[in-house]
Amino acid sequence: SIAPAPAPPPSSAQTQAQRHYPGRVGMRCVHCAHHAKKSTSKAAFYPLRLKNIYREVCAWQRIHFKRCPHVPADVRERYDEYKRIDPSRGKVRYWETSARRIGLVNNPDRDDGVVFDQTTRKA
Repeated sequence: SIAPAPAPPPSSAQTQAQRHYPGRVGMRCVHCAHHAKKSTSKAAFYPLRLKNIYREVCAWQRIHFKRCPHVPADVRERYDEYKRIDPSRGKVRYWETSARRIGLVNNPDRDDGVVFDQTTRKA
């Protein structure tokens, strides 16, 4: 399960203004988001473009979700079941279309991030 994420502190290679800025959308694990110490990597990610969400979610599932000790067993079981029965889960277009429906758009002012635009949200 993924929830919006606040911008993390800048890395030594990039400044806050270069990587993260107000309004940029990040996604994070809802199961460990409020724990002081994240026990696995990639608990949060910040897609550069809508078309990258699918790839980022796949990486998040592979790297974080399967190893996060805070994900309940029933959530893991449901995930495995959906993965088995839902053929649309792996379509890039499905993820991009779903993101647009909830109001996510590529940042029109910058070429490095996804932002929320209430005017594009579909009911």
